[in-house]
Amino acid sequence: MKINSIDDAAIFIKKAGMDNWKWTGKASAEGFADWVHRNCGEIDKVVFDEELAKYLISVGENPTGYGLAR
Repeated sequence: MKINSIDDAAIFIKKAGMDNWKWTGKASAEGFADWVHRNCGEIDKVVFDEELAKYLISVGENPTGYGLAR
């Protein structure tokens, strides 16, 4: 998916179902949308583990707490 705006990133987050996740610490759906907007020109709609892990690390969270291997 092309990410040209914060709205594109927010749509991606919503379609991926992450807006309903139980985020911890400083992580949030809005924060991930902002990170995606600033750091990704495009993101795979199915596999985005690497991007999510990088975001979580950037806010001081452990990716393994979200089921991501790191």
